[in-house]
Amino acid sequence: MKPLYQHDCTMCIYLKSAEVCQKVYDFYYCGGSDNHLSATVIARFGNDGPDYFSGVSFSTINPMLALATTVAMARNLLSYEAFKAHTQEGNCL
Repeated sequence: MKPLYQHDCTMCIYLKSAEVCQKVYDFYYCGGSDNHLSATVIARFGNDGPDYFSGVSFSTINPMLALATTVAMARNLLSYEAFKAHTQEGNCL
């Protein structure tokens, strides 16, 4: 499957597209620099620049980011240690 929406970051890794609550999202993981704290997940829902949610730290409260985080972790792109660092306590999704 290919992304449905334009995404302008060449460092991002496309994870999947999925329909959630009658809206289609493209999910990405971005490793950023070598520092795991710069890693993030993205849920894009349109072609306009601000049409996205992002942030591993928000994955405990945003279902779309929780899905992106889960897929990134399942693919070994995002470690549990990095997730824990982002969420401070590593609360379960």
